Amino acid sequence: MSYIVKRLITTDDIKDGAITLDKIAPDTIVIRAFTTFPDSLAAINLSATATGVKWTSNFKFKWTKQNLKKVVIRASWTATATDSVEKICVKDITSGNDVVCVEGNAGTDQENSTTDLSNVTDEGLFTVYTAVTTASATTTATYSIVYVVVELVYGAS
Repeated sequence: MSYIVKRLITTDDIKDGAITLDKIAPDTIVIRAFTTFPDSLAAINLSATATGVKWTSNFKFKWTKQNLKKVVIRASWTATATDSVEKICVKDITSGNDVVCVEGNAGTDQENSTTDLSNVTDEGLFTVYTAVTTASATTTATYSIVYVVVELVYGAS
């Protein structure tokens, strides 16, 4: 995972000089953890002629709900036919539920996010997968993932 520091906390952010979490202004501390899925580069020429799951990453990561504010997925993928629809999703493995997805025939730097964390299992595992939701009528139709990134946004205040 990668981390980005948005800004330093200054004395103006501290309400009365005591540094405790309840005394820091909301959204002062934001941590963005980026997770890549290197094996998504091997998800190429996946059949788009029938619906269903076509690839699931072998990488699994643990997340905690404490201070988790948002889950973001960002992905690019290509398709050889224009009549198929594919989705790429973040899945909570523990519950089996999708948390957030991007969907379409093909996409470049597509992004979607959710603040509804009801499908996130605290201390559970998550991964990404792709599925065809609308099959192509073209018998040779395929699609390929270019990249997938998941961003976990934590706010400590």
